[in-house]
Amino acid sequence: MQNVERPDSYLPSWRELSDTERDVFVAVLALHADERPPTGKAVKNKVQQRRSMTQPTVYRALRSLTEAGYVEKDRGEQDGRMTIYSVTEQSISEFVRVRSEEYDVVEQVVTQMFPTATSV
Repeated sequence: MQNVERPDSYLPSWRELSDTERDVFVAVLALHADERPPTGKAVKNKVQQRRSMTQPTVYRALRSLTEAGYVEKDRGEQDGRMTIYSVTEQSISEFVRVRSEEYDVVEQVVTQMFPTATSV
């Protein structure tokens, strides 16, 4: 994602994010779902379950997502050295909006191509 001057309340569209940023965001989200703290290392491990990505690439994507408002970072409560990442309410809304649009398109195509199939 390019660094461009944006108002503080501006959240880039999901489609403006790079593939790497999207994969890292989904990994943070998945770690929340697993109720595991999304540290940088945990995010890297989660992403690597699906694709190869170096640690510096993960951290660059996390920094970019933080700057864009998709994730927030806080220091861990144990010793203050560990960084924990969390998704923002705005980013979840954008993610759900785009995924809903994609789901609607897929359902429409499946219905047209396979009229006797059950919906997706």
